[in-house]
Amino acid sequence: MLLSGEENTELWQETNKKDYQAPTVLLVERIKPVFGQPWYHKEILERLGLGRFVFNGKQVAVPNMSFYTSKLYQVKHLIKITPVTFPHGLPPKEDFDPKMAKLTADGKFLYHPKIKEHNLKLESKNPSNRLKIKESTYKEDANMHWTSPYGSPLGSGNYSRDTTCFNPEKKDFASDHTIKDKY
Repeated sequence: MLLSGEENTELWQETNKKDYQAPTVLLVERIKPVFGQPWYHKEILERLGLGRFVFNGKQVAVPNMSFYTSKLYQVKHLIKITPVTFPHGLPPKEDFDPKMAKLTADGKFLYHPKIKEHNLKLESKNPSNRLKIKESTYKEDANMHWTSPYGSPLGSGNYSRDTTCFNPEKKDFASDHTIKDKY
């Protein structure tokens, strides 16, 4: 993302304040496809959870640590990074309720009892059918995988992936695609 001279100056002034605190969490979104990228860029995105079979626009939260920021720097042309801010402060660990939390698109983490009231209203409208899948939906999906199996779990898309390990002591875990970073 290129910034104009004025925006760049404002960003520099904001980050060089004496009381500036770096964000503890970054919200990372893939904005470009990985087709045609080198294998090491694809591997970095796969480990972050933004790999090949993930739709553009998916967002993941990444801690702001030097290991992750160095990886993000390598794929900066494929992603958009938004710092997560806590305008109301960090919620206490003991009393944390996920229904009171909300993360906005611009990276603000909101934590307020009114959010819980809104979520409870949404749940009370249709609590039983909210997470159910219609029979027609999964039948259509199964039929699609049956008639066009390429790239599906049933088809030949996963045959080229070797997940076996005959000599675990000789395996290079640094470049192993089956290991994914967990937060």
